Amino acid sequence: IITFICKINNYGLLVSYTSPTIVLEGIFLLLFFKNLQIPEKAKKIINMISPLAFSVYLIHVNYFVWNYWFKNRYLSFLEFEPVKLFFAIMLNAIIIFVICIIIDSVREFIFKKLKLKKLLEKLERKIIKN
Repeated sequence: IITFICKINNYGLLVSYTSPTIVLEGIFLLLFFKNLQIPEKAKKIINMISPLAFSVYLIHVNYFVWNYWFKNRYLSFLEFEPVKLFFAIMLNAIIIFVICIIIDSVREFIFKKLKLKKLLEKLERKIIKN
């Protein structure tokens, strides 16, 4: 809440990644999820999706993807009513997640067909020897 208030008042000190409020938030989230009891069915789903989340993140932070696809793409959402805005954001998040998973699946398929993983492992062993 403190960080949010600082953000809307353009007080940048407590908004950066290294600010005390953000660091504390990270610690509290870690402690919360450390003690969270998750049902087995949910664990299976999480274990299936979690390796894909990093790929989704990498696609998002790619300079070209961000600047040519996401940047200013959703400004029209500002005109939506709160309920419509919520559903539009959720639907877009799901669509983006699925598209990024498909992109990574294609990448993985290409890597398997070209046997790049074995080649890269061989190269890594060679580099480590020297």
